[in-house]
Amino acid sequence: MRPGGRRLRPLPEVRREVELLYARIMVDHSRTHRRRGLTALLVLPLGMLIPLYRTGFAPAALVVCAGVWALFAGLWALGSVLARRRHRRYSGLLRAAGITWPPG
Repeated sequence: MRPGGRRLRPLPEVRREVELLYARIMVDHSRTHRRRGLTALLVLPLGMLIPLYRTGFAPAALVVCAGVWALFAGLWALGSVLARRRHRRYSGLLRAAGITWPPG
């Protein structure tokens, strides 16, 4: 590795291997987004029941909780789209290099 501005840059002779390693990491990471976010979306209403129970199930409070849940659902959907694009991009890079990932 050699310094190159604000970050380290691989030497030219190993740059391709570093890019392929990074692609493997990104493919693995992009496959975990869907499960983690969905679990959080299912647990979030249970967490919002606590303040609702304390203040009462007034229509205004229910609308606020539904809005919070909708915001998080939208962020999860956006993250899923970005993760899918990332997965497609980096798995295509690995396929072009002749690497089957994940192995098995």
